[in-house]
Amino acid sequence: MKSAVELFVNSPCPPEEVIESRTRTVLMYDGVVVKIPRNDEGVLANSMELRTYLDPEGIPVAPVMSFDLDGLNVNVMERVSPHPYAFRDRGLPWWVGCVDCGQVGYRDNGELVAYDL
Repeated sequence: MKSAVELFVNSPCPPEEVIESRTRTVLMYDGVVVKIPRNDEGVLANSMELRTYLDPEGIPVAPVMSFDLDGLNVNVMERVSPHPYAFRDRGLPWWVGCVDCGQVGYRDNGELVAYDL
């Protein structure tokens, strides 16, 4: 049986880029990213991103949905334009300092959001 990553990569619409990290494989598409956990930490990261997105009082997160793919909770998140100097830009909101590696960016509507927690 093919792995979840192979199902996407070998599909009729393959991703523009595949990014392998320690915890997740990220598939970059025009408009969305697909985050497939590689281990328990990746599962936790996907769960945390979804919970934070659903919390109206929490850090703003790019819109994300989660679905089950052969027992894996896979996240599909809106693709944003990364802010290249998030930690150096003193005009950004306080919560940017709480985001892993300052991974924040702008949605098409101009809203600043986190895209990786």
